[in-house]
Amino acid sequence: MCASARPSGERVCVVGGGPAGVVTAKTFLDHDFDVTVYEKFAELGGTWSTRRRYVDLEHQIFDLFEFADMPVADTPLTAPEVQAYITEYADRFGVTDHVQFETEVVDVERRADGWRVTTDGADDATRFDYVVVCTGLFHTPHVPSVPGRDAFQGAVSHSTAVSDPDQLADARVVVVGGGKSAADLSTRAAEYGATATQVIREPKWFVPHPETEGSPWLFYASFSRLAEALYYPYYNDDCIRLIDRIPWSITERLWDRIEAGVLRDMGLDDQLLPDIEADSRFARGGARDTAVLPRGYTTAIQRGELAVERAGVEAFTVDGLRLDSGVHLEADVVVFATGFDTSVPFVEDEVTVRDDDGRYRLYRGIVPPGTDGLGFVGFRHTVQNFLSMELAAQWLTAYFRDELVSTPTRAEMEATLDRRLDWEAEVLPDSEGYELGPYQLHYVDELMLDMGLPTKRASNVLSEYLRPAAKPRRYANLSAERKRAVEGAAATSPHAATEPYLGSHHILGALLVLAGLVVGRD
Repeated sequence: MCASARPSGERVCVVGGGPAGVVTAKTFLDHDFDVTVYEKFAELGGTWSTRRRYVDLEHQIFDLFEFADMPVADTPLTAPEVQAYITEYADRFGVTDHVQFETEVVDVERRADGWRVTTDGADDATRFDYVVVCTGLFHTPHVPSVPGRDAFQGAVSHSTAVSDPDQLADARVVVVGGGKSAADLSTRAAEYGATATQVIREPKWFVPHPETEGSPWLFYASFSRLAEALYYPYYNDDCIRLIDRIPWSITERLWDRIEAGVLRDMGLDDQLLPDIEADSRFARGGARDTAVLPRGYTTAIQRGELAVERAGVEAFTVDGLRLDSGVHLEADVVVFATGFDTSVPFVEDEVTVRDDDGRYRLYRGIVPPGTDGLGFVGFRHTVQNFLSMELAAQWLTAYFRDELVSTPTRAEMEATLDRRLDWEAEVLPDSEGYELGPYQLHYVDELMLDMGLPTKRASNVLSEYLRPAAKPRRYANLSAERKRAVEGAAATSPHAATEPYLGSHHILGALLVLAGLVVGRD
């Protein structure tokens, strides 16, 4: 870690004004960069803005969904409340003054003296020392090509375009998809529409909502260090704790109990049960294949207000959809909750960020090897994405300033990427190189170790292992903590952060978490 005097005033361009862009801008301002944020819409919020959010969208992970330096109440927030929170955060920490709204980046070009960024309608490009892409991967809606669409006389939308209940009111609504957005909009269709049907090709595992269908212990256990200890081991041995070495014979029994709890709380019929066992799906599916059930989803199915067809879509008809099961569904509105096409065209024309298999090849999910002055925040997708974004921004400022414990060479980055992508191909086969899903705590620890900062953030061993372990508020004032570390006021050994977990403290932690789940509800 370099402890030399920090340069100041280096110009950084942050592309995107969603949560990743806002927290990145705040972090770079904390570290004395000259920041400009380009946001193509007239408002902040990204997915949570009025231009992107679907009807009645809300976050579902309570006090884990926050920025470290501005905690929120331990209750779910609606999308307008989340956007207001992001906007207030930007105002409080001086980010808003650095945002150029209604300014879309169309090209990024590398030059000998830095980067040239061209925006829509601008006569000239603007020079920056650094560029950080914070657009995320979920901004180009994917709508599959289905035969017969021109013949269909109803309305067809992607989930991101369904922003008003009136679009569903008194209509025969069919929602295509099996992920979180599909479950959310199916529940809303059951509430607002005349009829509601969800078409699912392959059911996914959901964590029941703790306020309605679910059990609080199961919900919170899903975000603990215990939960990650039950998955396949992380690829980076530096992030492996003793608890991660629980024998498979024990974890298999624990997964049986978790699966029984999920199935009991979900209360769904056999048609909606996943074909694959919970241990494989939760560990291998990632965030796209597991989510929290929206409030009212199970109830709507049980009451007959929401029908579910397990099939694929074969074709549109004049008045609906024909499924490959032979079923015909009449519809006035068809909503495709079918995800997004992942791309960053204004960068990829200049820098290779994906391999021949289409996997994002970014070291730590942040920087492309061999390319100076360019970073990506929000391209490492975990269940707990706000914290992943914030720590990625911290890591990137340290990387740009040569303040990591050890800055890897390009060859070291490439070797690490090869190892990680091979691991993901086996453990998270649909990850496309960016999806880490349930491994958020291992990823958080990885970035903290790189920065020479302690990974132990809880006040006691029970909180560390039994409760949601990566509360963002535990990482508050991280910019100041990093500055103290750089100035020599904190330990800089790459192993210093792991020492508190050795010995009896760590063994006790492992025993406690095992006991906590084993004696849980039957």
